[in-house]
Amino acid sequence: GTPDEIRKHTYDNKGNQIKTEHDKNADNKVDASTTREFDDKGKVTKESLDKNDDGTPDAINTHTYDDKGNQIKTEHDKNADNKVDASTTREFDDKGQIIKVTSDKNNDGTTDSSETREYNDKGQLIKRSFDKDDDGTPDSSETREYNNKGQLIKQSFDKDDDGTPDAINTHTYDDKGNRIKTEYDKNADKKVDSSRTHEFNDKNQITSYTDDFDNNGVADKKTFHDKYNDKGQLTDYSFDDNNDSKIDRSGTYEYNDKGQLIKVTSDKNNDGTTDSSETREYNDKGQLIKQLFDKDDNGEVDSVSMREYNDKGQLAKYSIDKNNDSEIDQVDMREYNNKGQLVKQSFDNNNDSNVDRIDFRSYDDFNDLVALARDNKEVGDGNAEQLFFYKNTEISNTDHLSGLENIYFQKDNLEVTISDDVLDKIANDDNSHKVIVTSGKSGDVLNLDGNFVKTTDTEAHGGQDYVKYTDDAGNALIVDPDVTVNII
Repeated sequence: GTPDEIRKHTYDNKGNQIKTEHDKNADNKVDASTTREFDDKGKVTKESLDKNDDGTPDAINTHTYDDKGNQIKTEHDKNADNKVDASTTREFDDKGQIIKVTSDKNNDGTTDSSETREYNDKGQLIKRSFDKDDDGTPDSSETREYNNKGQLIKQSFDKDDDGTPDAINTHTYDDKGNRIKTEYDKNADKKVDSSRTHEFNDKNQITSYTDDFDNNGVADKKTFHDKYNDKGQLTDYSFDDNNDSKIDRSGTYEYNDKGQLIKVTSDKNNDGTTDSSETREYNDKGQLIKQLFDKDDNGEVDSVSMREYNDKGQLAKYSIDKNNDSEIDQVDMREYNNKGQLVKQSFDNNNDSNVDRIDFRSYDDFNDLVALARDNKEVGDGNAEQLFFYKNTEISNTDHLSGLENIYFQKDNLEVTISDDVLDKIANDDNSHKVIVTSGKSGDVLNLDGNFVKTTDTEAHGGQDYVKYTDDAGNALIVDPDVTVNII
């Protein structure tokens, strides 16, 4: 019943959200605020961030639009000294499609990196090219092919843009347009490494999907959608986890007359007896507000989770009562940018009003998640120890990265570039700072831009010898041997 954080929004007479005030510990004192200015078309033209609510902005973003309402430029004044520190420029075609994004990291008038997009006459994206130093030569690219029905049938990833793909995904459809198979050729040697196959009924509902992890023609795992109700909602499901033609797990879904999922049951060993269940409650807006978990299906609730939403319908707070004693044990607070993207998550793992972990998310101009920075040591200092990558990128913004310790590749065939200047900012005057780079995937590439040297030194991590690369200042990147490293 006691709030842990309070956000207050102020609107002008046109309904524009002109100010957001953050009381981070609900002590009735504003800790930070964001002020926005709008043009007569309702577009945000300026965002001012006051990190300590002392009345003086600490950072300012300014947006410019063309006469069609496209956001063509964003200028970043990172310390609010009325000097632009970096900028992003976007170009659009006459159909309103983004065709180029350029980044000027130090606002010296020279583009540092760019991404271009090409579309076919149907408006489908057919190629993305990444020029990481804007020398006019793409460094990597992704090409997409479609059939005459507009279905994506092939994705080719060229990590060095030499014209030869390094990984290929191929998609197959049935005559009803259902995607029935995806094949993964992880090194583009024309041999499929793994695949997933879908089966559908005559109502185009998925009845099963099969994973062949090594593409030896033998399924490794099968998931079954056994039954749907007359509204087309899945009601019964099961799993054959090792493809021995025996169901290992199963469960059911129940819905109310509004089509909302209200109960989930699980039979963990498929012996016909329910082992656990979950019941769901909704508010009058149709938002999920409570989940009650009965872990042994004895009719007694063992734990409860609760959800609260902001005035835009976004999940703002997620609370957990682990033993159903009416006392909150864990809280997750969420913040969004003006595009509706989740940008910050704060976790209080024991509900003592002290944040134990903070996740910062960053996105590209196409709204794709690029990276997640995690602060889980000296929580609250604003600096992350871990950085997770989900998309090709060049590290340019070092906000939240001072003292960074680990970088993780989260997908296959990612390409990340880091310069010695960025590493120096991460090191924060510590000339012996090191960052460990790890990949549990395949085909990942790390580009080192600047005066880096590959040493003969190694460090053991996870049973492998990681290779040490150093810059002129003595800072080091300790890199997983499964990651391809290019010094550029």
